[in-house]
Amino acid sequence: MKTSKFKLIATSLLSASLLIGMGSTTFAQEAAPQQKVAEQKAETLKVDPVHSNMLFRVKHKNSAYVFGEFYGKSGEIKYDPANPEKMSFNVEVLTDTVSTGNAKRDAHLKSADFFDVKQFPKMTFKSTSVKKRGANTFTVTGDLSIHGQTKEVSTIVQMTGSMTDPKGTVTRGFYTTFNINRTDFGMDFMVGGGISDNVKLILSIESVQEAK
Repeated sequence: MKTSKFKLIATSLLSASLLIGMGSTTFAQEAAPQQKVAEQKAETLKVDPVHSNMLFRVKHKNSAYVFGEFYGKSGEIKYDPANPEKMSFNVEVLTDTVSTGNAKRDAHLKSADFFDVKQFPKMTFKSTSVKKRGANTFTVTGDLSIHGQTKEVSTIVQMTGSMTDPKGTVTRGFYTTFNINRTDFGMDFMVGGGISDNVKLILSIESVQEAK
């Protein structure tokens, strides 16, 4: 008789555990789509100049690569993973901020031989189309403007990560590279005389959407 009562109690407890487990699973399955929808809301993010970088790489005397960086970055990114064709990238860089770690070289880069910063104070990229390529990658086509010349370029943009802080502020990172010929933008000083025509631009952006 005692054994039967024990079995009855054990069976009841097991059944209750299974029901609780099933209930939790069902709740998780129902809650997951809501979270997924929330993550796919369109966002308008501002470029954070403090945590964004634009580097360039050019070869000197056909031997070593020389690197430099631009500061003063700004812009806006419209992020919509559910409708990537509605996304856009708009980035602006102040050419007067160019820095290579050598004051004399930096002054020369700011002169009319290169960026001519007084006449062309800004370098910009404005997307014209965005297509989804992978889970976190996009093929982006747009207009790159340097030294008063505008050329259409295509590049692969990767979303490198994201975070939402306790206040609800959304931060997303994006990364891409451009391989360009500077002569296409009217910058031909010392081409063939020690400074390569090809230049690689490396762009890493941290963008922020403040909590509403």
